[in-house]
Amino acid sequence: MRPIITALSAVAVSAGFGLTALAGSASASTGSRDFTPDSSGYSATQAQFRYVQDTVYLRSPSKFAAVDDGVSWETHLFGTSSGGNVSADINIGGNPKTDSSYHPWADVNGAPLALQGDTGFAAGQSVTESIYYNKANGVVSVNVFDANGDSAFGQAHVGSVSFNNPRIYGGFDSGSSFAAPSSPMTLARFTGVKLTTYSGHRGTLASWYSHSKVLATSNGHQNGSVRAAPSALSHGGSSFSVVFAPAS
Repeated sequence: MRPIITALSAVAVSAGFGLTALAGSASASTGSRDFTPDSSGYSATQAQFRYVQDTVYLRSPSKFAAVDDGVSWETHLFGTSSGGNVSADINIGGNPKTDSSYHPWADVNGAPLALQGDTGFAAGQSVTESIYYNKANGVVSVNVFDANGDSAFGQAHVGSVSFNNPRIYGGFDSGSSFAAPSSPMTLARFTGVKLTTYSGHRGTLASWYSHSKVLATSNGHQNGSVRAAPSALSHGGSSFSVVFAPAS
């Protein structure tokens, strides 16, 4: 398994450490770790959440061109209703091999959601993503905007839902185009994470509910080689980084 050094924690991880050491029992996470093949960040559970927000800095696409043909910064809200699972997400990203800027997109229950507003966001900007669920009318709203006034937004009716799992990810294409960098590389720096529960409690990822690290591995499972991992939480649970692991 590949070792990784999280840039913000500045903790050197020896090559002899496996996945357990990488994720770290001393991590701020209070829940069990999760694994995916193409996304890394944090997940919150054990509450109902009607709002999630975060801000991420858009690094130049050229920074990632040698690593992959797709990178993204994603905010998700998962839940259940009488009809089954419900999901909403807002994302910004693109192909760093060909794109000079990034574009937004959103999905509700796995189907693309038409967005209004701007279709491009320049690198070198910080963008804020948010998802809001209005319990009164059953409408979920997604939004992304930057300091220049560029924004994209959309809405969808989802009905009565128990949204119990917000997730904030740095994502990438896990296919054959992926090539691990030669040294640890920051994929994302998330700040200003805000969560609001159905009862109106406003907090960060670190609160009375549970939060967990999500690691990206080569097979999406614990026994895979780590491709990206989140740092420990900082600033009261409102900030963290996602770092690509170096090639072994």
